[in-house]
Amino acid sequence: MGWTSVTIARISYPPPKPLTPAAEKRLRIVSTGVISLGLINIIRLLAAGKRPPRNAPDT
Repeated sequence: MGWTSVTIARISYPPPKPLTPAAEKRLRIVSTGVISLGLINIIRLLAAGKRPPRNAPDT
């Protein structure tokens, strides 16, 4: 089923146009921002971890 879909897509859709220099620069800037946000979220997740609450009494 996947092979059929890809074959139809290759036949019916034209190949992508090459990026202009301005579009390539915009893509680079946006990609850098998105990757930075993802790395910041991973660092926050790892830094937070699963620590026990400070107020919890020891049992």
